[in-house]
Amino acid sequence: RMIVALLACEEEPEAPPHFAVIGVQPEDGAADVVEVTPVFLRFNATPDTERCTADFIEINAIRADGTVAFAAPAEVSRDGEYDNLKVASVEPFMAGWAYAVTVQGGEDGCADVDGRPVTPFLSTFEVP
Repeated sequence: RMIVALLACEEEPEAPPHFAVIGVQPEDGAADVVEVTPVFLRFNATPDTERCTADFIEINAIRADGTVAFAAPAEVSRDGEYDNLKVASVEPFMAGWAYAVTVQGGEDGCADVDGRPVTPFLSTFEVP
């Protein structure tokens, strides 16, 4: 008799092919967001907190035609141990406005800890 044993080898997980936002809360298109809700962004890799700042992650109030009405200054911070960032508006959101959350990519934008620029991202929500 011959006994064959297979040993499981633990391989390092492969990095995703690109760095991207894979989840947002409140969800894109949400129409019932309260004025004090922070925005949570989930990435597919670890964001570089030196490069993923309020300079490259913005919240803006938008008009019905999609143009920016005014900026909603926000603070960006790490959210726990995961690949999440919390984007908290400095002031409460104003009722009756739609808001756009944007994450700027490119060589000078938000990037992960390996230096890969994020795929540009846009999500909107409304405050009734």
